[in-house]
Amino acid sequence: MAVYTTLAFEEINTALQRFGIGELLHFEGISAGMENSNYFVTTASHHLAGENGEHQGEYVLTLFEELPESHLPFHIDLLQTLQRHGIAVAAPINDYDGRALQTIKGKPAVLCPRLSGDHPSEPNVQQCRVLGQTLAQIHMCLKGFKDAEQHPGIRDTAWLQSSVEQAADYLDKEENTLANAVLQQYLQMLKQQAFPQSLIHGDLFHDNSLFDGDTLSGIIDFFNAGFGHCIYDLAIVVNDWCLDAQGDINPEHYQQLLQAYASERPFTSAERQYWPLFLQVCALRFWISRLLSQKQQLNNRHELIVSKDPLEYKRILIKHLGRSSVELPG
Repeated sequence: MAVYTTLAFEEINTALQRFGIGELLHFEGISAGMENSNYFVTTASHHLAGENGEHQGEYVLTLFEELPESHLPFHIDLLQTLQRHGIAVAAPINDYDGRALQTIKGKPAVLCPRLSGDHPSEPNVQQCRVLGQTLAQIHMCLKGFKDAEQHPGIRDTAWLQSSVEQAADYLDKEENTLANAVLQQYLQMLKQQAFPQSLIHGDLFHDNSLFDGDTLSGIIDFFNAGFGHCIYDLAIVVNDWCLDAQGDINPEHYQQLLQAYASERPFTSAERQYWPLFLQVCALRFWISRLLSQKQQLNNRHELIVSKDPLEYKRILIKHLGRSSVELPG
């Protein structure tokens, strides 16, 4: 997706006056992401430059289309916590009254510094290594986050069950059998096994990272974040960073990312045993979520929409099911 809520120059400029960052110079809608409206904005001064600062400010203005406003203070606190722990994120900035959360055109909104770097179109081995280590650091520093269990996120297990049911009308008999078989096996496993939990990102695809060369300059879009299994978060990452669109594994990317992760947070025996199932259920999640998003878009007129292919993750799921073995390293 990209921009569901269209803003004019004056609407954005008026909203920015609360931040003391000067007049709006330029803005553009961002044709990336799936659930929020995002704009790059350039202002006359930067919030860290002081009142008389001469440096222009580069920001991302986000309007939340689906996430309930009541969830946003948690996400703001989450990003500020990560920033204090040295994780490269863009925490929302506060206005003159010390508030980060705003309302623009009836939608909750935040303004964040724009991070440097680019999304890696095809992550290399070093980028995979850095990302794996950073993901483990995120899990470790958020493990003790206050009241974490009260924030399951909007893509939790209950959502997955409901989404598979909603998707039934769009799937043929064989696809429905496949989706429900993986889901039921996952639900049964969760009743029998315990896995390390923390606040997790929940959507750390390579286009939610920024790199300057091989240096990680930022991780973005924590708005699927919530309390969950660390190994689930890792499986989402591996399915995107270490597999191609057909579901084939790049062995070097796979080994380096997972070894770097384990250097910060070693795997448990249960995680090792059930790793293949986590890879499968995370593939199921994005197959179904993309399918439902695609069907919704067909029924609504949106601007700047970039739809992702749900069949990519069906192919990945089938490849995972066909593997004789897939193990966590070391």
